[in-house]
Amino acid sequence: MQIVQADAVAPREVSGHRTGHIEFQQLMQGERGALDNFELSRVHNHASYYTPRHRHNFEQVRYVISGEFEYSARKRMKAGSVGFFPEGTPYGPQNVAECIMLTLQCGGPSGDGFMSYRQLHDGHLELAKLGTFKDGIFTRAEASNRGPGVRKNQDGYEAIWEHVNGRKLTYPKPRYSEPVIMYPDAIDWSAGGAPGVERKLCGIFDRNVHIELVRLAPGARLSVSAPRAIQLLYALSGRGTADGRPWTAECAFKVARGERGEVVADAETTLLHIGMAEIAAKTSATRAA
Repeated sequence: MQIVQADAVAPREVSGHRTGHIEFQQLMQGERGALDNFELSRVHNHASYYTPRHRHNFEQVRYVISGEFEYSARKRMKAGSVGFFPEGTPYGPQNVAECIMLTLQCGGPSGDGFMSYRQLHDGHLELAKLGTFKDGIFTRAEASNRGPGVRKNQDGYEAIWEHVNGRKLTYPKPRYSEPVIMYPDAIDWSAGGAPGVERKLCGIFDRNVHIELVRLAPGARLSVSAPRAIQLLYALSGRGTADGRPWTAECAFKVARGERGEVVADAETTLLHIGMAEIAAKTSATRAA
């Protein structure tokens, strides 16, 4: 089991392809080029952050730690809510007030994998030589010699993805009409299968993506196995040990495919548990280089 404390990870900007100020504490990453590649980050959205309406060829889970997240016009996630943003489903425009979120971005059933933040950063720098990014849109300069079928104005992320991968991005057909927003406060705790363990199941989605909260009483033990997909946890509160190593609140845990881990609580603890999609681990269509 991998464990990472958020306060040990310095915040930084990942890319300038959107408008405004957003900082990422990159807690955990998957394997670049794998179908189940991912980035798990604690994200600080500052009040100036904006994106146009857009969609992705990867999936996202967002948990609002503090503040509010306006994910679409007049639609907001409040603190304590969790959202599933499926690949191919449009959302936005985002006009984000001050908020802090835990954000998972990962490969989905389409098989396009997930372009790493490093690729996103480098692709943005390369494309910035050929045009400008403004309000989340990339506009190619007249002198950039764009080829046939290449649009002058394009979503910033889409433009970077196509530049990195050397091909047109084809979006998967939406499986959901819009993001699914869940309110754990309205869900009752239920027995969690072990002494001192309780669960709030928020949702189960395609390829067995599942999102739940887990509450541990002092001394309780949570065993997590990952026979078919990566399992991620984030400590919203509490402290204890994981495979014998100490952890406190705002710690992230990863149980890799084929592994098993155990989290022990020394104080009352609440964990966010995300089971990623059960998809092949290798040979992503996203170029690794």
